[in-house]
Amino acid sequence: MDALRKYAWPGNVRELRTAVEHGVVLCRGDKIGIRDLPPVVRNGPQPMSEESVRPKVQGDLNLKEAEKELIVHTLKATAGNRTLAAKSWA
Repeated sequence: MDALRKYAWPGNVRELRTAVEHGVVLCRGDKIGIRDLPPVVRNGPQPMSEESVRPKVQGDLNLKEAEKELIVHTLKATAGNRTLAAKSWA
């Protein structure tokens, strides 16, 4: 699979394991195909805009709740890639 070879794997083994698990869950046949891999592996990491990473937090949240909401949003925006999520806040 070319996509697996070309991807940089910034999350190393954990990210590879997550991608394979993703493929196993979505696989419709006997073999994991390119369509079964996470979008970030299929298409490569995409540049993120400031708005997509840092959403507007609404409501009366305390600091802990706001932080949790931002972390969850960032992980969703990076398809669960913790390394890429962390880099977006650096």
